[in-house]
Amino acid sequence: MTVHPLVFSSPSDGVLLAPPHCGLLVVPDFVRQVRSWCATTTRAHLVVDLSQVEAFEAGAFRALLWARRYCMSHGISLTIVPPRNGVLPVQEAVILCDLFAAQSDETSPRATLGSSTGTLA
Repeated sequence: MTVHPLVFSSPSDGVLLAPPHCGLLVVPDFVRQVRSWCATTTRAHLVVDLSQVEAFEAGAFRALLWARRYCMSHGISLTIVPPRNGVLPVQEAVILCDLFAAQSDETSPRATLGSSTGTLA
């Protein structure tokens, strides 16, 4: 039996890597890491990497929306690396694409829907 971590890891400065399963249990640690990062960084950019996510629950999605607002209030832009196609429902994938600057346009959900809009913040 494989046990997946319930916390976001930070493989490099300014990057938070999401665990394979993003449910309510990851939210408290994610909030703590975003607050800590915003309080201690001199960078103007944070990347949340969702590329390894296999399941993404609504609570984690709302935490991402909170993180965007929180970072913006501290003058920091939040960018995501989107999850693979099919991980999020289409409506959430489009919202994610519209609200966050996408790290990779060719893997974004909007690209698979036939719309090419470029990077959005």
